[in-house]
Amino acid sequence: MDQPDVQSVPITLDLVVRSQPKLRNTMVLTSIGTDPRDSFTALLPPNEDVFLRVMSPGYRHWPEDERGMLLNLRAGETKDVTLSLTTVTP
Repeated sequence: MDQPDVQSVPITLDLVVRSQPKLRNTMVLTSIGTDPRDSFTALLPPNEDVFLRVMSPGYRHWPEDERGMLLNLRAGETKDVTLSLTTVTP
């Protein structure tokens, strides 16, 4: 079966605890594909004040809300997040 043509782009995940700005975890993945079936796992400590922002060159920040997406992680909980990156148009 033919694999679809998938572009690989660098992506930065910025996880911030808003109540404690020094608690920040930034991960850079250099070869995540833009195929929606791609997935990755990030292990984070529980916290109800964690915001996620995703950045990639040539794409708008996701989500477009300046603060990011509130995750509300409780002990032992996992969350699936579907990213939706939109290309920047000139």
